[in-house]
Amino acid sequence: MPSGHTKVVTISSTGTSRASFAALPLLYKPLYGYLLGPAHMDKIGSERIAAHCTGREWGKKDKEPDESIMGPGDWKTRDGLPEAGTFKDIVVLRPALFVGEECRAEKEPKGKNDPYRVSVEELGGAYTISRKDVAHFIVEGLLPRWDEYKGKCVSIAY
Repeated sequence: MPSGHTKVVTISSTGTSRASFAALPLLYKPLYGYLLGPAHMDKIGSERIAAHCTGREWGKKDKEPDESIMGPGDWKTRDGLPEAGTFKDIVVLRPALFVGEECRAEKEPKGKNDPYRVSVEELGGAYTISRKDVAHFIVEGLLPRWDEYKGKCVSIAY
């Protein structure tokens, strides 16, 4: 069992749950549903384990990762996996589609709002985010406000 000081941030993707897929712009749905679908299976697996550990309910209509991701047998009884609901210090971060831009947050004058949006709900009209702004949020927004976000799925986009 991890100590009380261990914090886990798992980087997933928008479009991995039924609700986050529904919030995608129409033009992105084929990209996320067909082209990125197989690549998202490992992210769905990590989200499934995070939901188990934190005790967050897994959506009845959300995909269950298959044996190729979770391994053979009942993964919930695997040695070393915390019991359901016993490890809350996990955040699933769901960034929008990555783009190769610079960190917008570092270019903004101090005191201005961050150029990205963050929500524990799905972000409608959310299209892209840079990797550098995701890193900025983890260091400057997520970790300092850990208790606000722990045990939740957090979306980030411009």
